Amino acid sequence: MTFDWLDYLTLAQNLVGQTVIVSEQAKFRSAISRAYYAAFHQAKQVLEEKDRLTIPYKMFINL
Repeated sequence: MTFDWLDYLTLAQNLVGQTVIVSEQAKFRSAISRAYYAAFHQAKQVLEEKDRLTIPYKMFINL
């Protein structure tokens, strides 16, 4: 099953707009994290599909 990483960006935008009772810091940290992963995986996908560049997953394990 493939995952559409743009869904993470949509979720991040929704989290920022929510008015549920959680700390603002927690809400923004979660939104930023999801937006980061959406951007990262979209960029990775472009590099792999259009530029035929393979980025090994092992490279990111020990960051």
